Amino acid sequence: MKKVLILLVCLVVALGLLTGCMKYTQGEKYTYAFYPAALVDAEQDLADAKARGADRQCPDKYRAVAKQIDDAYAVYYSCRTKEAIDMALAASDKAKALCGGKIERIVLMLNFDFNKSIIKDKDIPQLKKAVEFITKHKGSKIRVEGHTDSVGSDAYNQALSERRAKAVVDYFVSQGAVKRADISSVGYGEKKPIATNDTDAGRAQNRRVEVQVLGK
Repeated sequence: MKKVLILLVCLVVALGLLTGCMKYTQGEKYTYAFYPAALVDAEQDLADAKARGADRQCPDKYRAVAKQIDDAYAVYYSCRTKEAIDMALAASDKAKALCGGKIERIVLMLNFDFNKSIIKDKDIPQLKKAVEFITKHKGSKIRVEGHTDSVGSDAYNQALSERRAKAVVDYFVSQGAVKRADISSVGYGEKKPIATNDTDAGRAQNRRVEVQVLGK
């Protein structure tokens, strides 16, 4: 009887996983705990293209790439992961080739204390390099992105990434590198890792701030 019960439980779990792959409807993004990096990167490349004006300068091509990314998500939700990754990689190439200027960026690995968004003295040399980077693009629009590792809840990491990005914005403004009206910040929490969260070294890389020059 016990063996039969265990078998039934396994069957229910298997059916749940199978049907879970079929539940995708258009627009149902960000409901899974994990996405392949290619899908996340494709969306970032499209966001970069939009920031440089591709949605206005070549709207038809921009919409075509956006649809290709949506289609890649649909394929991923139907459990065809490799096919989805191939589609996303192709979409990334198209997004990067869209009209508009090239976005430049610098990545900062800042060592914030746990649950803190206070910039440490030892990170000032990195920030000074970023100030030099920004001042070379006077008059450009600047965006600061905050990222975290996967330790903690989604909501906690989202708020933390926003606070850390804002701290960097405040530093740049205080140094006269950019006017407040020309810089913005956004937090992505743990959604866009650039390394594994399974090791200390990987998590350290994911706790980062990216500074982007979006154009004038």
